[in-house]
Amino acid sequence: MIFRLNLSSKPAFLSLWIDNFPNFGALGRIIYKGKGISDQIEEISFEKILNESKHIMKKYKLNAVKKIEEWILKKCQEKRQIIIIEGGIGVGKSSITEKLREIFLKKRKTVKVLHETIEEWRDTLEKFYKEPLKYQYQLEMEIIKSRNNQLRNCNRITEVIIMDRTPLSSYFFISLTKERVSLEDLHSEINEMEKDRDLLRLETAKIIRIEMTAEECLERIKLRGRNEEKDISLGYLRKLNEKYEHDLIQVYKVNTDQIFVTENERGKLDYTAWKIMKFIQPNIRYKE
Repeated sequence: MIFRLNLSSKPAFLSLWIDNFPNFGALGRIIYKGKGISDQIEEISFEKILNESKHIMKKYKLNAVKKIEEWILKKCQEKRQIIIIEGGIGVGKSSITEKLREIFLKKRKTVKVLHETIEEWRDTLEKFYKEPLKYQYQLEMEIIKSRNNQLRNCNRITEVIIMDRTPLSSYFFISLTKERVSLEDLHSEINEMEKDRDLLRLETAKIIRIEMTAEECLERIKLRGRNEEKDISLGYLRKLNEKYEHDLIQVYKVNTDQIFVTENERGKLDYTAWKIMKFIQPNIRYKE
């Protein structure tokens, strides 16, 4: 089909533009669209051309914005830091992650702290401590799913992500059960997490394990008084420590039992955070 243009009302600048650039952009495609004989003519008004041009230009702008967003995201991911604080129950992971958050905020970094969402699986946790063999697997599946959801929903331009526990540390808890269980669901969740690996760059994460004796962990657990933790045994904490020591490799260890620079917990927390920051950023200047 051949199109005849009705441009009687077109502005002068448009006449010049059409005369000199008949094949340019959207308008050129409208003029020369299709094939046909000369008597197959459809009249198109200037308004119709302008509307279609606006639609196409809007599409081009959206594509350009998308390209810019992809570039910004790529640059953010290249510079993003992921810090994972590992350790047994009661070692103070939450307190340490919050302290690190304060330090990074003072450095004007955008920070996201991903704590374990205990409220989502509190009921199962309480049942687990009473009947570990029965509820071990169910609890860890809920924890893994919750953690994966956190990671997927994390702002992708955040400069620093701090997590207490890796998603895969649930393996340590599952492996402590004496009951043989199917790990098919676990593998499924791990595969889902792998899909996010490029986004999260977990392979570049700095993993820090906080070491503490089972005896001190138990004392701290009693002090914080969580109802769902009242049935935790010293033997269980010892086995968990052994599991971490044997299976969690290529990590930076901070043994809080060996920190005696101050008698109060606040001073120990500050010093622990300082040691971690020295590991993450060796050239950092830390003020007491």
